[in-house]
Amino acid sequence: MSKQAVEGFMKRLDADKGLQTRLRTGAKGTLDPVASVEAGRKLGFEFTAQEFTHVQEAMLSDEQLEAVSGGMGVMKKAARKR
Repeated sequence: MSKQAVEGFMKRLDADKGLQTRLRTGAKGTLDPVASVEAGRKLGFEFTAQEFTHVQEAMLSDEQLEAVSGGMGVMKKAARKR
């Protein structure tokens, strides 16, 4: 149930750039899980910060995961494009 709640919230978040801006934190502009839980609750979505993080990580592409984990794959692809 909570996976569906996170996914529903993420769809709502995709459509609301203002909400995205309010929930972004840090230099990389990642979504704050705790603030996302609070915002989700206000919109009728019930989930935990851990569930939010788990679903968010599952939604990342391989290239995004490599970039987050410090993988060199993204840099190699960028060098090949030059």
